[in-house]
Amino acid sequence: FPKITDYLCEECRDHFARFRGCLDLLGVAHRPEPNLVRGLDYYTKTIFEIVAGEGGQQNAVLGGGRYDDMMKDLGGPDICGTGFAMGLERLIALLDVKPEPRKFVYLIHVGEEAKTRAAVAARDLRAAGMEALLEFGVRNFKSQFARANKLGAGWALIIGEDEIRGGLYKVKDMATGDQKDVRPEGVVEFLRPRLEG
Repeated sequence: FPKITDYLCEECRDHFARFRGCLDLLGVAHRPEPNLVRGLDYYTKTIFEIVAGEGGQQNAVLGGGRYDDMMKDLGGPDICGTGFAMGLERLIALLDVKPEPRKFVYLIHVGEEAKTRAAVAARDLRAAGMEALLEFGVRNFKSQFARANKLGAGWALIIGEDEIRGGLYKVKDMATGDQKDVRPEGVVEFLRPRLEG
């Protein structure tokens, strides 16, 4: 197959050589790819792809090029520009970022009064600067614990009929399974160092 680099006019050949010289000056690793094809026809002179690692199209992170005439052709001013399109998922896949685990409490409740008390407890925890997720659906204890586990809650605050009757809420460490009885007015004080630490 003929290579486009063998058919450049003198102006384009000089421009490409100067462009590559700038990349060399800046230490940008690159190689000419005569078979590179972009799907849009408004590019002029240089088109490019940035790839991660070895391989073909599946390693392309972004691609684009220079366009000298597009703005003028679309009725705008006669100015040139450079643009690119980027695959966000591919870019994220290249990042070696591990998010910090969230430290939050999941409020588990069964019954209307328990739901009301859980809403008050969530308000107090949030007012104290802690993240608190409140179950709004009608679910049993087991399904709420499963959701707390799935979301990665550090602690669960459990409010049911027995807890209301006894005047003590249960606070469970989701990592160890340890459970403590805490008076409603002491929940914020109990959880603050455990969520902030």
